Amino acid sequence: MFSRTKSPGERRRVYLSFMPAAPLVEWESLKRCSFDLDDGPFLGGPHFAANENNEYVIVSGDYPSALSELVEVLYRLNLVRSGYDMNANPDSLTDAAIKKMPDDRVRDFISQIVRADRLNEGTLQRFVNNMILLQLVRAAYDHEVFNAKHWPKALATLDEQHVAKGVVVRSRTNKIEGRTTGGRQKCPSTSCSGWLLGVLWETGQQMHICSEGWHFEPSTDEIHVIGGGDISARYISPKPWGRPPSPKSLWPSKVELNTKTGWKILPKS
Repeated sequence: MFSRTKSPGERRRVYLSFMPAAPLVEWESLKRCSFDLDDGPFLGGPHFAANENNEYVIVSGDYPSALSELVEVLYRLNLVRSGYDMNANPDSLTDAAIKKMPDDRVRDFISQIVRADRLNEGTLQRFVNNMILLQLVRAAYDHEVFNAKHWPKALATLDEQHVAKGVVVRSRTNKIEGRTTGGRQKCPSTSCSGWLLGVLWETGQQMHICSEGWHFEPSTDEIHVIGGGDISARYISPKPWGRPPSPKSLWPSKVELNTKTGWKILPKS
């Protein structure tokens, strides 16, 4: 029988096919880190600075906890690998090109950026500041978590416009709770491929939050806001990213809340 030697790319795909799938909570952490870095200040790279002896030495660049966690999760998810296209040049990437990029190519560029930082310190900070690494991370998330219609694979729908009512939703700070009210619709923004999900927060505020800013975690059957405003999940508009939570003095009582859609207490069977 004639057989040919597999190319490095084919060997890599065979190897990856036998790797156990990472839990979705890891992917949630990855995308959450990308938003935390997006919210943060400009990251400085390595630079000269005077020490206590007034001698100028090279000081490492800014490395906040969100960046450290991002890199750790990238390795755990095998998004940084040894068998990648070393000719991949991320400098000229655009947001539009990244959104159309196949998963394998996204991983090539992520690997190139993270591994290049070992030889050229400051590469990570540069690609966080220009948003290219953050967009690549979100593209990798999309390939893994969303289906072809850009809806979370793990979150069941009733039909094109409805999901189950009463699914628990948690704010970005994890301090405010909400419930789905059953409706969903495509995001009207021409630059967004996400879905708006109806949520009634315990603040009494009814919102439609975009799937680009939240994550569904099947292990807890909960939706978590991971980007943008605390309860709006809106991150494209200027800060404070949509409506903030109402003052607690204006929140409805638990009795009143439990009469509302998504919050109604179901009778015992």
